[in-house]
Amino acid sequence: MALGLLLVGAAALVVCSRPATERDSAPDSTDPKLDGGSDGSEDGSAEAGDAAAALKAAGPAATLIRVGDARRLSRPLFKRLVTDPDVVVRRKAMVTLAHIGRGEALVPLRTGLTDEDPEVRRLALFGLGQLEASAHPDAVRVISSFLDLDPPTQERRAAVAALGQVGTADSQGIILEALESPEPQLRAAAAIALGVHAMRQRPEAEPPFAELVPRLGDGDPSVRLAAAFAMSRGAPPQPVTAPAVATALENSLRRDEDPEVRVMAGRALARVGVERPALLLASLGRDEDWRVRTMAATALGRSAPPEKVARGIASTWKRIRGDRAALASAELHPLVALLEAAVERPHGALAKALGAVHRQAGARAAEAETPREKLALGHLRCKAALALD
Repeated sequence: MALGLLLVGAAALVVCSRPATERDSAPDSTDPKLDGGSDGSEDGSAEAGDAAAALKAAGPAATLIRVGDARRLSRPLFKRLVTDPDVVVRRKAMVTLAHIGRGEALVPLRTGLTDEDPEVRRLALFGLGQLEASAHPDAVRVISSFLDLDPPTQERRAAVAALGQVGTADSQGIILEALESPEPQLRAAAAIALGVHAMRQRPEAEPPFAELVPRLGDGDPSVRLAAAFAMSRGAPPQPVTAPAVATALENSLRRDEDPEVRVMAGRALARVGVERPALLLASLGRDEDWRVRTMAATALGRSAPPEKVARGIASTWKRIRGDRAALASAELHPLVALLEAAVERPHGALAKALGAVHRQAGARAAEAETPREKLALGHLRCKAALALD
């Protein structure tokens, strides 16, 4: 469950982030009531009146949709929206500002950081992480000042996540400080943010392996998982440091008591670029958790020599072929991953192992006791046939 939440959360951070080039090319609004550089004083009084009229005519929800679709910022309008008595409106205003992502959104987002509602504050932090590149230095200063106020843990986590999205050198320094926090939740958030930060660079940068490696031994499993996740993102380490990083990940894959950490350590190990086919074969054959074995099978199939892949196919098939319960469960996934890799990377050295799966699965299917077992065996036979073709 933790692995799923981690991946979903990280994917949401990445998906919601738009490259600076896309943010800078937002379409122009065709409605002058949705755009304006004034805050409603002096020459901006007419624009403030337009904002009030738009809110009165369409209501806050419809107005926010129109503004978000146009991706243009009306400061007089948002000055009203971010101080609306309805907390739902204020929350939606923060989300819309994050979607717009333009530098002018920084002022109303900063206002959101002083809101009495913690969700508005968290959404404001998220929005600061979505701003275009020209606003990043100011966003870092605003977030850093917010952290100086020692907000609650959940808001500090949101602030650290936003700093990861910003992706500047200054923001990384603040994240590294959070990585040393006594609070496990904040350390985990910092580790994830470091991975996202590395991905945000153009070209992708290395995550700070020297600081992340010790966290693979953290007493909290969520921190270990986050550290392995971060090490699976960004550019791989330089050749001079890659062996040490690979050894740390190898130890996690072999010894960590949490299977989700072992899964992520295996993924990071594949990313590091130091091949460990013997270790992957060992995990494939010995690990008690099918998720770890599936990860090992996937990594083995993608990068190991064909002879090692053939050994993996043979040992995995031997493990499950006489177990009817396994053929109708998630225990099937490691073998399917190896067969799919064999389809993608055909080689003569795989023929013997694939032929055994094809023949024996066909024979077992004729003796299957349930439709589910017969379907599983037919699926394996089909995959083996495709790889042999």
